[in-house]
Amino acid sequence: MAYLRGSTYIWSDGERVHLWSQDGLDHWQDTEFGQYPEASGVALREAITDQFVCMRFAQLIASGRLEAAVRDTLEAAKGNVGCEALTKLGPAILEHFRGIS
Repeated sequence: MAYLRGSTYIWSDGERVHLWSQDGLDHWQDTEFGQYPEASGVALREAITDQFVCMRFAQLIASGRLEAAVRDTLEAAKGNVGCEALTKLGPAILEHFRGIS
């Protein structure tokens, strides 16, 4: 299932979430590993990614940035299978968490 596509590509195979960056946007090229100019990527177990998503979701609520993040995600990922649930549930999620910080 693809979540984001393009120069940053995020997808799940049902067991791991794969993160790939066409141009190494994590600035690894500025480290001793910069001698390897190839694209970089990593796969994390979905359970670990779920834990991160829960923490990040709480941060977005606490900072008042949830609505902007949902809007930006819907614009960037519209049409991706991974965005179907957010398209369907986004308005209810925003209504539920509105005013909480």
